[in-house]
Amino acid sequence: MNFEAIKQDWKTLQAGKGMKYPVMEETLLTKIERLQAKIIFQNLLVSIAFGLTFMVLGWGFSHFRNHNEMVAGSIIGMGILLILTMFIFWKRVLFWRNRDFGAATIRFIDIALRKLRFNLQVTRIFMPLYGLFLTTMVVLYEWGVLTGLSMQSKRLIIGGTIMFNLLVFTIGIYRRRRKDEQQIVPLMEELLSIRSTLTDTTS
Repeated sequence: MNFEAIKQDWKTLQAGKGMKYPVMEETLLTKIERLQAKIIFQNLLVSIAFGLTFMVLGWGFSHFRNHNEMVAGSIIGMGILLILTMFIFWKRVLFWRNRDFGAATIRFIDIALRKLRFNLQVTRIFMPLYGLFLTTMVVLYEWGVLTGLSMQSKRLIIGGTIMFNLLVFTIGIYRRRRKDEQQIVPLMEELLSIRSTLTDTTS
């Protein structure tokens, strides 16, 4: 996406004699650009981490696929979950360069708002579900691998895994929601305010 063209569009729109559309402040566009860059950088790190995880899962599947069905199923489940997560994370990206948003100001705002809402939904809905399903797959994997241990040892290990994942995901989601409240929600409020003014001006 060409942000310079968008900036020019915001600054040149006019409505009637002596009446101008409210311009989108350059600081707001800078915030959008910064958020866009941050999301892409985070996604690159997640993609690298997931790539390494896929290598580990592939090794585990090749060594334990004949161990029992629970182990093989849990590894396949984790692989599917990681693929779905990568797709959803890249869908969070606000704009792509091969898309043209300079044609209509309100259209630009609507697309930005839709993407920002999606980012909020990823944190509030998908991430808790991701933590739940990932923990379930890990527990099934451990249960299948630790067949030689006593029931008490299994329960201790699996209980520790559940508590650890619960702590990590609770802290991670809480911090992520606070960042969303500080970064995404204010952007949405500013964009909604500009959209409302544009709608009133053209009506």
